[in-house]
Amino acid sequence: MTRARGELDFTQVYDDDFVGWPLAPQDRGHGVYGTFLNPTTGWPSGMPPVRTSYHLAIDVLVNDAKGAQPVFAIEGGRVREAKHSWQTTPLEERVRAGVVGVGHFRYAHLVPSVAVGDAVAAGQEIGRTSPGWWHVHLEELAWVAGKRVLLNPLRPGGKLVPVVDGGRPVVSVMRIYPKAAENDPSPTALPLDRVRGTVVPVALAMDAFPLKEWPKAPVVPLHVYKAWIELKRGETVVLERKLFQIDRAPGPTWQHYFRPLTRRSAPVAVCVVQKPASCAGQFWLRLWEKGWDTTRVPNGRYALTLTVEDTVGQRASRTLRFRVAN
Repeated sequence: MTRARGELDFTQVYDDDFVGWPLAPQDRGHGVYGTFLNPTTGWPSGMPPVRTSYHLAIDVLVNDAKGAQPVFAIEGGRVREAKHSWQTTPLEERVRAGVVGVGHFRYAHLVPSVAVGDAVAAGQEIGRTSPGWWHVHLEELAWVAGKRVLLNPLRPGGKLVPVVDGGRPVVSVMRIYPKAAENDPSPTALPLDRVRGTVVPVALAMDAFPLKEWPKAPVVPLHVYKAWIELKRGETVVLERKLFQIDRAPGPTWQHYFRPLTRRSAPVAVCVVQKPASCAGQFWLRLWEKGWDTTRVPNGRYALTLTVEDTVGQRASRTLRFRVAN
C-alpha cells in the first residue's frame, strides 16, 4: 500500500524510555501554539509564495510574566549544540536567547545551562526560557540515509506524553476552484452545478487545541494530523484515498496548501502582548495535490467527503455535493 504523504517510512528509535514535556510540570500536558506546518511568512500575511518556509516544529507556551523558567531535556544524551546569542523577538525586543540540541530534539528561545559535550539525562534541566518569546520552540529530528529530517513532535507515539486535547478538529468550508486560479490572491470558486476541467477542491480544516497554559493564555487552532477523502457518484465509490498523515512535512508543502487562502497564525508574542482581534491562521488543504482532471470521470452528480483526525483520534467530516459538466 502506498504511504500517505507525511507518513513515516522508518521507525524513530529513542535513546531512553522517558516521556514528558520540556516545561514544568513535566508529567502533564502543556499549551501548544505554532502548529507544525504553520506558514512562516510575515504577519498579517498575504498569500504565501511557492517557496515560503513552514514551521517544522511546535511552540510550547510559556508565561513570561513569571520570569525565566527551567527547560528540561525530554531525551538524554550528549549535548551536540549549545549556542548563546542575542535575538530580536517579534515585538522588536533584544533578549538573551539560544539553542540546545540533545538526542533527537532541539530547543530554541532558551538560555543554555549546558555546554557541548555534556552528558544530559532525560528530565534534566538544560536551560531557562527567554522572556520576550513566550514559548519554547521544540524540534524533533531524525537522520535518514545521512540526511536530517524534521518530525512532528505531537504525533502519536512520540515523547510528548500526555497530550491533553479537549478540542475537536473542524472542517468548516469546502470549495472547488479552477486550477488556473491557484495563484490568484482573490480566487473565485466554481459554481457547484457545473464543475469542469482541471480543478482544485479545497477545505478549511483545523484542529482546536484549547488547553490554557495560564488563565489568559492565547489559543489558536493547529493543523489537522490526518485526512482522507471519499468520492462517490450516487451510491458508487469512485475513489477512496488517504491524503496525508503529518508525522513529517508532506513535501512539497505548497502542493499541500491552497496558497491564496492559507494564512499563518500570529507570532506568540504578538498574540499575547498586542492582543489582535484574531491570532488564528487559516489552513486550507488541497484535496488533490496537483489538481483533479474531471474529464476522467463521467458527467453527473458527485459527493466528496473529507474526514480529518487529530493526534488523539478525534474526527470530523464534511461532504461537498456538486455536478461535473464537461
